[in-house]
Amino acid sequence: MVVVARLGREAQWCAATVQLPSQSGLWTLPSRCLKGNNAHRGLRLRLEATVFDRILMPIDGSDCSREAVRQGVEFARKLSSQVTFLYVVEDPFTYVPNGMVAYAEVYDDIRRAGEELLAEVERYATEQGVTARSSLVTGALASPVDAIIDAGKEHDLIIM
Repeated sequence: MVVVARLGREAQWCAATVQLPSQSGLWTLPSRCLKGNNAHRGLRLRLEATVFDRILMPIDGSDCSREAVRQGVEFARKLSSQVTFLYVVEDPFTYVPNGMVAYAEVYDDIRRAGEELLAEVERYATEQGVTARSSLVTGALASPVDAIIDAGKEHDLIIM
């Protein structure tokens, strides 16, 4: 799974592809900061000493996204963290030739699929004992990148 984290509220966001920790509880982040010139290599975090109270999990329904949900929910359960699932309904105008004709129907189908996916993953998290909520972002200018960055400001960790 891909983890984006910051060590403290004022720290830089860092990204890494990681596996769930071993029995030792150590989690190695072979990461580099996304912003600035600082680099963190081989950073090791002890799970029980790390506070990730609020985890953001952007989802899109792909196989990779579903695997991130599975691993992320397991991770959240181990840390007793709350999870927010985020789905962004992109404007299909940019993807449908002559979109004026099909716009409303396509947009509604995408929105409905997002609502169903959010309900599914929220139900899964709850079944696993994790407190979860969902957020569906819509609008003519909805951008997954912007929505993730904006929602990330209220979370301690992003898993995708």
